[in-house]
Amino acid sequence: MKTIGQSRLALFFLCALATAQAWAEPGVSAAPAPASPASASWRFGLEAGGTWTPSYAEETRLLSAGGFGLNAYFDLSRGKWIPFHGEIGLFSIGPTAWDDSLFRFRAFWGSRFGIETGYRFPIGSSELAILAGGAWSASRFTSLSVVTAYVSLLGEIRFLTPVAVRGLPGLWLGASIPLEYMWRGTARTFSAGLELSANIPLGRKSRQ
Repeated sequence: MKTIGQSRLALFFLCALATAQAWAEPGVSAAPAPASPASASWRFGLEAGGTWTPSYAEETRLLSAGGFGLNAYFDLSRGKWIPFHGEIGLFSIGPTAWDDSLFRFRAFWGSRFGIETGYRFPIGSSELAILAGGAWSASRFTSLSVVTAYVSLLGEIRFLTPVAVRGLPGLWLGASIPLEYMWRGTARTFSAGLELSANIPLGRKSRQ
């Protein structure tokens, strides 16, 4: 009887252990199963930073200006490929420096919708991604009612690393170098900057 009781007790503890492991939170599991290379995963992120944004025209040399922006984005990843990176953002560009004839480009601000695609390279537990695509923007000159719409080319080099924060499983933090070339009527504007970003997975299958 004693042997049977001990066997039943051991079986009870084994079942309890298996149940606890089955119901354990994914964030505290010792070794989560790696995602399938072909599986799709979504991430949502925010990024903000400053830019160097010079402009020029046919008869005007490159005149420097500064700006800043804030973006929200969604990433779709399939293994190392990023087939879709969509972002919507707000930006503000200050007036440029004066040229020799005392001309400068006005300050402007607006919103942008961009779509990019790219590839990510694992670096240990971190990743480096390279993205490229295009955008459509609507902007307004400061102190004027003139609104213009224009297209631009986009590029981005982004580094992300996972960070363990209680209550935010799957959080990634990083920095990026965004690039943009804008066709703004008769003006041409180039933008390069430095942004800080954070993103989290969407859904259980988005875990990296």
